[in-house]
Parts: sequence; structure tokens; C-alpha cells
Amino acid sequence: MKCICGTQNIFGAKNCKSCGASLVNGMAEANLSAPPKPLQTTLQQSSNLPTENITINDSNVNPITDGELTFIPYTSNAQFNFFIKGLRKSFDFKTRASRPELWYFILFQILILIVLSILWPSLADLAIILLLIPSISVSIRRLHDTGRVWSWILLSIIPIAGFVLIYWLASAGQPEDNEWGTLAN
Repeated sequence: MKCICGTQNIFGAKNCKSCGASLVNGMAEANLSAPPKPLQTTLQQSSNLPTENITINDSNVNPITDGELTFIPYTSNAQFNFFIKGLRKSFDFKTRASRPELWYFILFQILILIVLSILWPSLADLAIILLLIPSISVSIRRLHDTGRVWSWILLSIIPIAGFVLIYWLASAGQPEDNEWGTLAN
């Protein structure tokens, strides 16, 4: 039996399952004295899930202009989150990166490439290409943390001068704010 709200109900039902209107003599009679009942859905909650509200996406963040790919989720592993952070900020060339962010990114990149080169060599070549921009990005942001401009990354082209770049990447960042933002955590 169809109600006036458009919901198809079971034959013989006394009230509409959607709006709560009375269904008498095969016709729907709206109960105008009572407000319509809201739809209630029951969620099964596991005992190990947190009960506080979790913000999934901030509406003020634009992943294209802010340089962060928000669809890449973080994990429960703190060290692997530095790799994820490097991936999420693949197109962010204007902020700063801490030492752990760079070195854990490089560590997990090397581990992933070793595993892929053993199991699927052609897939390892694709991973090198895909991880090229995030690697450059995190290196430039690390140079910003030490107070240097992005063009110093070109030292990596020169074999012996590349050691100077590695020294700068391994050195401590500026403790005060600089032109690329606040201190990286």
C-alpha cells in the first residue's frame, strides 16, 4: 500500500513506515496533528572504536592550492607517517620539512624500491618515476628548513658537490621562523 508521502508499505500496515501517517481502509490519512517521525538508523558500534567526533576533512583546506594530497591516509606507525607526509605534500615546494621527515621518507622509499626490484623489476622502474617529484619536494622543503633556496638542489647533479648537499640536508634546521614558514616539527 502506497502512502501519500510516496513510500510503499507492507499490505495491512496501520501506519506508514516513513512518515507515520495512518493507513486506514486502504487509503492513507495524514496525521496532521503530529509532526512526521524522523528516519532512525542504527549504527553498530564496536567497543574498540573511539566515541569522540573525528574530523575527516577540513572544508578550508584546498588540496591543490595548499599542496597537500588529502586522499592519502595516515597510519598508526609514526615513522611510516613521515613517508605518507612526504607523499601528501608532493607538490608543496614552499614550506619546511624536518630531518625525520626527509630521512624516513628516503628510508621507506629505498625499502619499497628494493622489495619491488626483487619481486617486480618493471614495477620498481615505475615507482622510481612516481616517487621522483615527492623526493624532490621533500628535499627542497628540507633545504628551506636550513635557510637555503631551492636551487641548491642542483648540486646533486655534480658528483662530488652532492656531498655538500647531503651535509646540508642532514644539518639542523633554523630554530627561528624563516621566509618559508614556522619551524618544522
